Amino acid sequence: MKDVRDAEFNIVKRQAKKGKAVESGAYDPSKPKILNLYVAKEFPAWQQKCLEIIKGVYNAENRSIDRSKLKDAVSQAGLAKDKRAMPFCVNFQANIDNLGADAAFERGLAFDEEDILQKMKPYLLRQLGFSEVKIFVAEQATGPEHDGRNLEAAEPGKPAYVFTNPE
Repeated sequence: MKDVRDAEFNIVKRQAKKGKAVESGAYDPSKPKILNLYVAKEFPAWQQKCLEIIKGVYNAENRSIDRSKLKDAVSQAGLAKDKRAMPFCVNFQANIDNLGADAAFERGLAFDEEDILQKMKPYLLRQLGFSEVKIFVAEQATGPEHDGRNLEAAEPGKPAYVFTNPE
């Protein structure tokens, strides 16, 4: 909920910085608001590929990732040009340190995120001041009304969100 509030605040702040009225078709927080939540059932394919690479270069004895082998494997897999891949792989070491290897490599959720959010709808409407909250499964959301960048941003446990105004 804090992320949603912060994102909406940042939009308002950016619009105020421009010093002009809200552009036609742009989100206007002073009008009735709709929150579109995109829930992902699976992690993005690039993360799954990175995870397989990490498993291959992970040393269980000293609980570390060999970074030179990691870099070579990421390049061989064709992920070197993806700016998200190496930071994800390197930061995964922190997950291993904090959670242990078994828990870090098991990335599934212990709950049905879509079901929880459906049950939370009245709370979200009341607390965030939206006139409507729509929940979509990212992998099933198709059509021009769904922005591909937002669909890619959704991960299990980290829904993506889009603010709109009713037409």
